[in-house]
Order: sequence, then structure tokens, then C-alpha cells
Amino acid sequence: MCAGQWTKTDTRHGPGRFLSLGKEGVMKRKCLQILLMLGALLVISPATWGLQPDTETIPQELEPWKSWVLHDHEEHFCPVVFDNGAAHQCLWPARLQLRLDPKGGCFTQDWQVFVKGWVPLPGGGRTWPRDVRVDGRETPVIAQGADMAPLPRPELATPAAPAGAANAPRKGPGPGLVPHVFLEPGRHQVEGLFAWNEMPEMLDVPARSGLVSLVINGNPVEFPVLEHSGKLWLQKRTATGSQEDRLEVKIFRLV
Repeated sequence: MCAGQWTKTDTRHGPGRFLSLGKEGVMKRKCLQILLMLGALLVISPATWGLQPDTETIPQELEPWKSWVLHDHEEHFCPVVFDNGAAHQCLWPARLQLRLDPKGGCFTQDWQVFVKGWVPLPGGGRTWPRDVRVDGRETPVIAQGADMAPLPRPELATPAAPAGAANAPRKGPGPGLVPHVFLEPGRHQVEGLFAWNEMPEMLDVPARSGLVSLVINGNPVEFPVLEHSGKLWLQKRTATGSQEDRLEVKIFRLV
């Protein structure tokens, strides 16, 4: 018998007959066992979801199968939130930079993408972004609301605000809708323009953008006011009605 082979009785061909499997058959069987083990990892209890899969020790023979095993589970290779090992974050934004004036402005933001998907942009409604570019290339902007179905792939979606449109200010798709662009894995720079007749009081900013740099009329705003709802204040609040110049005094006496 050749080295590296193993035999077993083949009852289909009668007693005394043997079926010989070579090294190739043994390797296929081992590959199948490892693939089944990888698939089982995806259905383990949620307590272990925070563990990062080890992709560096995958055998070379199984490398072509990695994308098949992880289909629809790519988020398991994304970094996790520091205080929640089960919360994978696949889209990481850098600081959102805004330069605005009474006629419009521009925004720039870098993104680190681990799994392809849709990323939100600043603006919405009457402050819809226009001429949006990703890494210098024109990109369609898609409207999405919180109560809508998940966004389709870009080739199936219809742009809500075509790139390269006229510069005249216009309304966006409607209230409650957020502009999005589709990004592939990697590092990307997203930039776009705003146009309005007068500067709005507030601008919608995605909740993921925790850091914001704001410049208004060429003057940096040291401490931008960003509400938890995602509203960035561009102008100071104005008090309604007139105020009286008066002083209230309370006097207490010991009798």
C-alpha cells in the first residue's frame, strides 16, 4: 500500500474489495470538517459574538471559501464598541468639517469602511447636500428615513438629488429623510456643497459624527452646539417678545 493512503471495506462491490482514497481525498475531508466548524461559529450563543475571528490562521486551501462561509455575516470582522463586545461597528467616521456662509457652504468627512454599506451625510429637507463626491468622483445621493425599508444596492436605487444639478437652492426630498451615499470597504473622503438664500438656524448632522469642526463666515466656532437629536446650531437662539428692565427683591425681617 502506498504511503499516505488509507483503505476501508467497500461492501457495495462484495466482500474482500477495498476502496482506496489518496491524499487528495483525505485533504477534501479535512477541508469539509474545518468548513463545518467555521459555520458552527456563526450560530454560537450571543455571549461569544464579541470575540474577533482569527482569519490569519485559516489554511491556504480554505481561503477561497472564506467569503462563502461569511456571507451575510461580514460584520463579525468589524471592530467592536469598547463597552459592548457584541456591538460591531463597521463604519467609522472622522471629524465632520463644515464651512458655511449666508449663501451656502461645503462639508468634508473621511470614513473608514470595513463592510460596504450606506453612510449618512449632513443636511436634509431644505438643506439637502448637492454635488456630492466620494474620493473626487460624483456620487448619487439617496434619501432614507428611519421608518423606511433598508436601502438597496446603488445600482437599484434612484437618486433623490442628482449630482451636478443647477446651483439654485431647492427643497430636499422631504422632512425626516436623511441623505446617504454607498461606500465600498476602505478609506474614503466624502465632500459636498450646500446652497441657500439665507443661512438656516440649524443643520442636521448624522448621530455618528461625534466630532464637528464648524467655520461660519470664515470664523471658527470653538464650541459648536450639537443637540442629541442631531441638530447643529448655526445661529444663536433669539428670545421672543420684549423684556422689561426690572429687579425683584425679597426682604425678610426678624420680629
